[in-house]
Amino acid sequence: DLVVHQAGCGSGGRGDAAGDGGAGSGHLVFPGTDDWIVPPATIQAATAPTRRRMRQTAGAVQGDTPRMQEHDIVPADEVSAERLHHAFSQAFADYLLGPFTTGLDAWPQFLGRQGVDLALSRVALCEGVPQAFSLVAPRPELRRWRLGTMGAVPAARGSGIAPRLLDDFVARAAHEGLRGVELECFAQNERALRLYTGRGFAEVAPLYGYTRAADVPVPPG
Repeated sequence: DLVVHQAGCGSGGRGDAAGDGGAGSGHLVFPGTDDWIVPPATIQAATAPTRRRMRQTAGAVQGDTPRMQEHDIVPADEVSAERLHHAFSQAFADYLLGPFTTGLDAWPQFLGRQGVDLALSRVALCEGVPQAFSLVAPRPELRRWRLGTMGAVPAARGSGIAPRLLDDFVARAAHEGLRGVELECFAQNERALRLYTGRGFAEVAPLYGYTRAADVPVPPG
């Protein structure tokens, strides 16, 4: 859960990561449109929790953000792969769909599938240790940035660093002259939804996860 209040590094409070990038959501999109394509009829009833796709026109950051000198926000490409992977694994250890288990050896491929640009992404450090992160996937053809993943290690939840990273993400996109920013969030994550709507995000479309039995043939084409 993403809670907006001020606290120092290592503040307690349970939370969860938001905006996981839609991995396994079972949807397709035509570049340059907002038309989401439903999978074939052979894909059976949705079993994963519903996500909400949200978007904001790039502009001034909305809402008050706690300013915390205890955290330094740096580009993610200045943090070693080992440290960022470790923080990511901690943040998603209690993830809604199960813990993050991708190993360090497959970490570059994971980021590549999400379209993450580490130079545009940010990591919040407390005494040099990664505490939270916002991983940015640019969509240049649409002049938008997508917040592929945002999360915080358990000790940093409730510290106010999540809204600070979100505001940083929006402000940098506006500074770059982009049309807007977008993200996905589980519909069940009410606190995160309040954070996003409080920052001017509006729901665009629901996204669904689907499963298909192994013995059901895939239709041609």
